[in-house]
Amino acid sequence: MIAVILAAFLLTSIAGLWIVQCEKFLDNTLLTVELNIERKATFNDLYNKLFKDLKTPPAFRHYLIKKMKIDRNMKYGYYRAKELPVRRILDAIVKGRQSTMRVTIPEGYNIYDISNRVTERIVESPVEFLKKTVKDKAFIKRLTGSEFESLEGFFISRHILFPA
Repeated sequence: MIAVILAAFLLTSIAGLWIVQCEKFLDNTLLTVELNIERKATFNDLYNKLFKDLKTPPAFRHYLIKKMKIDRNMKYGYYRAKELPVRRILDAIVKGRQSTMRVTIPEGYNIYDISNRVTERIVESPVEFLKKTVKDKAFIKRLTGSEFESLEGFFISRHILFPA
């Protein structure tokens, strides 16, 4: 009977130490990342992108799945962080708080006017913006679900959130 109690105590202690180790890793490990999580991305894709160069605690992947349920709650999108704790980055991914910048598109702007407006606020050249919105047919189809010549006419007069 004492052997069973000691074994239970030992297992509980080991589990407790493991949880503390995982929690410390989440709070004390700072990351600088830029992630684009696609709609069909899996938890393994995310895990490999975030932690490929880090020494994580034993069974950390299991901890994120069982305790934080990130595998079921992660949101696709664009995320960027500079020297943030792992916990804050994962929290943003679970809550869908993407790194975006708001740009106002005035009425009557064509795709070329929009490219200039976007590049006033975002560090990207008008040429890169136009390549994506006019020439990149795979990008246009992925964004709209159909084959269009360009995204001309899709940007209506309003505020648009672009990845920042």
